[in-house]
Amino acid sequence: MESHLLGGLFCFGQTLLYLYVFFDGIKRWVGLGVSVLAIAGILLFSSPDTSVSMPLPDDVSFSDTAVVALADDSYGEAKILNPEDGYVNIHMKKYGSTVMTITDGDKIYQYDIELKMIDNINQIEVIPKNHS
Repeated sequence: MESHLLGGLFCFGQTLLYLYVFFDGIKRWVGLGVSVLAIAGILLFSSPDTSVSMPLPDDVSFSDTAVVALADDSYGEAKILNPEDGYVNIHMKKYGSTVMTITDGDKIYQYDIELKMIDNINQIEVIPKNHS
């Protein structure tokens, strides 16, 4: 993440330098405005948007009627791909953590799910929390 931030700042600095050297008056201000709007748009509309399909870490299996839900839907969504193997697909839209709950009849399985960046790579971590 730091290298992308530094690279972006370098490019923005280059843009400002070129605007100052090659343009004058209103053209300079229009160029600056366009550059600022472009960076603001990138920051506002970009998201980590990461998915992973994996077996759950505690080797559980579910029936075909099992239901999965996230405590906070704004983080993304999850679905069971293969109930017999406990295979799920998790799609995260923003960094942070939430709780995934799988209800299978009377059994409730909970997992902490966290999307974080490690070595400039988005990674989803799933940690068993409670089973009842």
